[in-house]
Amino acid sequence: MSSSHLQERSCVIKMKDLFRSIYYLAKSILRDKSFTFWVLLFPALLATFFHVALTSAFSFQVETIPVAVQKESFAAYVFPETGLFDTRLVENDQEGQDLLKNKKVEAYVNKDSELVVTSLSGVKPSIVRSILSQMEQATALGDAANYLDFSVSPVQQEEQKTEPIAVYFYSLFAMVCFYSMFGAISSCTVIQPNLSTLGARLTSSPFKKSTFILSSFFVNMSLTMIAILLLYIYVVYFLKVQLFSNPLESLLLIFMGNLCGTALGYALGAIKKIKEPTKVIFAVLLTNVLSFAAGLMSIQVRFLIYKHAPLFSKFNPMSILTDTLYQINNLTNSSNLVFAISTLGAYSILALGLATLLLRRNQYDSL
Repeated sequence: MSSSHLQERSCVIKMKDLFRSIYYLAKSILRDKSFTFWVLLFPALLATFFHVALTSAFSFQVETIPVAVQKESFAAYVFPETGLFDTRLVENDQEGQDLLKNKKVEAYVNKDSELVVTSLSGVKPSIVRSILSQMEQATALGDAANYLDFSVSPVQQEEQKTEPIAVYFYSLFAMVCFYSMFGAISSCTVIQPNLSTLGARLTSSPFKKSTFILSSFFVNMSLTMIAILLLYIYVVYFLKVQLFSNPLESLLLIFMGNLCGTALGYALGAIKKIKEPTKVIFAVLLTNVLSFAAGLMSIQVRFLIYKHAPLFSKFNPMSILTDTLYQINNLTNSSNLVFAISTLGAYSILALGLATLLLRRNQYDSL
C-alpha cells in the first residue's frame, strides 16, 4: 500500500475518532441533570424573575392629571387644549376644595388662575404650575401672547431605548456565556490520569489526547451556544423583551464570551493535583463575582465598582460583554466593539496557552 493511501486512511480514522468522541461527549453532557438545570432552566427562571420584578419598576408613563378649575378662570379654556389634564369645572372655591380634600383631583385652580394643592412636591403639580406660568406670561405680553402654544407639553414624551432593565438581561447572557467553564473543567480533568481512571486508560491507549480535547472543546462551545439561543428565543418571543437590534454583532460578542469562558475552564481544569469539585467551586465563585460586578444583581453595585475600581470594571470580561451588548443594541454605538472582541480574544489565547503548558508539563511516575 502506497504512502498516500496510508495517509488518507489515517486521516479517515482520525476523523471517525473525532466524530465518535463528539457524539459520546455530547450524549454524556446532555444526560447530566446539573447541565439541564444550570445551563438551560436556571437562566430562563432568572430571566422570568427579571421580567416580572423589574419591568414595572423601570416603566414610567405620563397620564392625564385630574384637576379642578373654576369656570371663571382663564385656565378653564387653556387646560383642555394641552391634552395633559382631565379638567373638572367647578362653580366656586368650596366645590374645588372639596374635590381636592377627597383626593379626586391633584390640584385646584381658582378664578384668579392661582394653584391650590395639598402638596407642592411631585411631577404633577410641577406640570400644572408650568402651564399656569405660561398663562401668566401671556397676560403680561398682551397681543404677543398669540404666539404662545399651550398645546406644547412641558413633559416631552418620546420612545427611549436606553432602558435600565436591559442591563440585567445583558448581564444574564454574559453569565450564561461563561457557563461553558464547567464543561471545560470536567473535560480537562477527565484526561488527567492522576485525577481520573478514564484519563489513565486514555494515556495508555492509542487514542490521542488531542482528539479528545478538540472534540470536548467543540461540544462545550456548541452546547453553550444552543443554550444561549434557547434563552434568546424565550426572552424575545415568550417574555416579549426586545434586546438585540444588532443580531450579527451581538452574536459575535456572545461567541467570543463563550470562547473566553471555555478557555478559562480549560486553564482551571489543567491545574495539577486539584480535584474537580474544588475547581468547580472556584469557577462558581469567579462567575458569581464577575457577574455581580457586571450588574446582574444590582445596577447600583455596578456604578460603585466603576467609581472605586475603574480598571477592574473596564477589564472584567462580563462587564465588557454587558457594556458592549448594551451599547450596540440600545445606543447604536459600535465604538467599543473592537476593544471588546480584542480583549476577550486575548483572554482566550492566554488561558488556552496556559492550559496547553500545564497539560504538556504533567509527568506521572505511575498510573
